[in-house]
Amino acid sequence: MTTTVLTDELILCAAPPADRDIDAAGFAAIWLAADVYARGQRLLGRSARVLIAAGGGGDGDGVGAPATLRRAGVDIDGVLTLGGGTPGVLPLRRHRPRQIGDRPMPVRLTVFAGRDVVTARSLIDAVSEIDDLGPVTDTRIIAPPPLTDLSGGSFDPSTGRAIFLTDLLDRMPAEALRFYLALMSEPQDARELSMADLARTHNLFMVRDLGTSLAAISNLDPVAGTALAQDRPEDDLMLDFRNRLHVALDARSFSLAALAGVVLGVNGQMKQARLYGTPERIPRLAGLFQLFARPLMPTAADGIAAFLGLGQGWGEPWARVGGEIPSCSARLVRGSAPGFDAVDEAALVALESGMAAA
Repeated sequence: MTTTVLTDELILCAAPPADRDIDAAGFAAIWLAADVYARGQRLLGRSARVLIAAGGGGDGDGVGAPATLRRAGVDIDGVLTLGGGTPGVLPLRRHRPRQIGDRPMPVRLTVFAGRDVVTARSLIDAVSEIDDLGPVTDTRIIAPPPLTDLSGGSFDPSTGRAIFLTDLLDRMPAEALRFYLALMSEPQDARELSMADLARTHNLFMVRDLGTSLAAISNLDPVAGTALAQDRPEDDLMLDFRNRLHVALDARSFSLAALAGVVLGVNGQMKQARLYGTPERIPRLAGLFQLFARPLMPTAADGIAAFLGLGQGWGEPWARVGGEIPSCSARLVRGSAPGFDAVDEAALVALESGMAAA
């Protein structure tokens, strides 16, 4: 069964291996990148749907979409079935039911297949054979830079020279891993994956810095920040972060590292507000943090938004078109600040040592 794709952009990923065989490098280069890209497009008001390639049909939960990817927060909309006959899509959520007289919308096709250009081209050819798909107006292949293994060479899961996603998710929150892998995905140069660095980055960035900033909001006067004095330098910096967000999410300049850098930068501004005695500025910065972090850490963003009492879609019009930076204060804070669990560095280093000995 083939389903009409009512979307501006169709994002296609190479078929993942078995759950146990998804390594961190492949995850960052293909499925994490595709998920962040799609979430980013939706944040900026564009319809974008992610498909995973598979060898054949299956249940409604999506063949070719292993549990590990779902556990890692990858949002899969459907499966491109390639086995037998004409390729089709099973199932694909749509914005609205197809109406009589509807014509398939033109779509842009963006493919994530790591550095495997042959696979990417074969996926493009398969999509071109879907009868119920609108005309493809633009085709792009995005290949984020690879991460290196423990010895500085290429990841090779077949020889055990890799860190596998299932092992990491047993030891740390998915969104902490997503952020770190994005931060390590430099636009041009491959970076080596370090378990000690991963643990320290999470414990410093999420647990100490972000957690302390959010806790500080709970101690503010409920009306604090409702009438902040104008701070042009901070406003200019937030506008710069917004512009950098657009560049990071553009197909021609897509960069997980650049997006993670924006998130890291806003976190740094919250820390400075604490240290320099202007905590009343933290609520708005926290609101902008959850906005910018949404493609990378959607669950954490939802938690922060709920804590701040922000309505659905807060800040998204500004993220899309600019204008006046939205306001946020401690006035609507609900409950206690979200907390983040520290990662056991020793457990991750032991995992790395085991892989090195493989």
